[in-house]
Amino acid sequence: MTQDPVFNPKKRKVLRKYIPLTENISAFLLLCGLVGIVLWVAVQRNNYNPGERDVSIEQLSQNSNPEKLYNLPLKPWVEPGTSPESATQDLGVFPKAILDEDWQVSSRLKQFGPENLFEKIDGEAEKFLRHGFKSLSYLVLKSKGDGSELSIELYDQGDVKGSIGIFSDHVSNDKTLEQQGPVTFFKTSAGAIGRKGKYFFRIAGSQENEKIRKKSEQVAIAFSQLGESEPDTLEESRILRGLGVSPELITYQSKNVFQFDFAKDFWFGQLHPENPARAFVHRVTAEEDVEKLFVEIVKEQSYDYEIVAETDARVVMFHHFLKNYFVMGRQGPFIFGIENLDDKNQIEPMMERFLKELQSG
Repeated sequence: MTQDPVFNPKKRKVLRKYIPLTENISAFLLLCGLVGIVLWVAVQRNNYNPGERDVSIEQLSQNSNPEKLYNLPLKPWVEPGTSPESATQDLGVFPKAILDEDWQVSSRLKQFGPENLFEKIDGEAEKFLRHGFKSLSYLVLKSKGDGSELSIELYDQGDVKGSIGIFSDHVSNDKTLEQQGPVTFFKTSAGAIGRKGKYFFRIAGSQENEKIRKKSEQVAIAFSQLGESEPDTLEESRILRGLGVSPELITYQSKNVFQFDFAKDFWFGQLHPENPARAFVHRVTAEEDVEKLFVEIVKEQSYDYEIVAETDARVVMFHHFLKNYFVMGRQGPFIFGIENLDDKNQIEPMMERFLKELQSG
C-alpha cells in the first residue's frame, strides 16, 4: 500500500531513536509547573484574604472619578406653602376644562412648528403642511385611578379651510360624525378625531375601554372653548350650507379630485348622512380657466359615464354599472354639481338651488 509523502524533514516520533536533551528538560519543567499549580490550589482551598491581595478601598476611592448613574427628573416649581396639586400647570392653548379630579397633566406641554413637525409625525408632516399647518401643541393626561393615559394632539391649521382639509383626509364613509356646538368630531376605539374653527385635534388613549372613550368625548366637547369662534366666511362653504348641507358633512379635497391630478381645491357636501350623493363646488382663480377645467373633467369622466344631456354650461352623465348620475355645471368663476345621485328627478331642482345660491353671493 503506497503512502503519500510527508513534507517534514524529521522522522515520526515513534520511529526516532534519539530524543534531544532540551526536549526532555522542557517536558520535565512543564510537568513540574502543572504539579505545583495543582498542589498550590489544593493547599489554599478557602484560605483567601482579599485584604492581602486586593487594592485597598481607600486607594480605589482616591483614583476614581465619582459619576452619577441616575439623575432624578426635575419637578415643577411649587409656591412655598402650597400643595403640589394646586400648582399652576402650563396648558398653552388647551382649555382648563380638559382637566378634572381624576385626569391631570402627566408631562409638560410640548410644541412643534413647521420646521420641526417631522420630529413628532414624520410620515404625516407633509400632509399637514400642505393644508396650512402653523403649530402643534401636544399634551398627555394621566388618570389617578388606573394610570391610563390620554395623548392629545392639537393642530393650528391657520384657518377654517386648513382644518376642514386635514379633517377630510381622516373621515371615511364608515365614520359617524357628531356635532357638539362648534366642534365636529368622530369617535375611535380609543379616542376621537375632530376639528373646531382653525384647530384640528386627535385624541388617543393607552387602552380601549369605556373610560377612555368617555374622557375623549369630554375633551373633544371642551375644545369648543378654544379661542374665539371664527365665522366661516368661505364662499364655497356658504353655498353648500345654502343647499341644506350640515356643517359637519362639509369636506375639502386639495388634490386628486375625482382621481384626476389636474382637479384641485374642491369642496364637497354630503346631502344626507345615509345617502352617498354629494354636492361639490370649486372656485377657479382665473375665470378664463373655467371652461378649460370643465371640458377636461367632462372628457375624463366620459370614459366611465355616458353623457345623456349636455349644453355649454351643464352636463348630465350616467354610470351604467353604479346606476347613478354625475351632474356638473359652470357659472362665472364656479364649477359646481352633484355626484352619486340616484334619483334623476332631483337633478333640475338641485341645480336650480345651486344657481340661486351662486347669484345670492
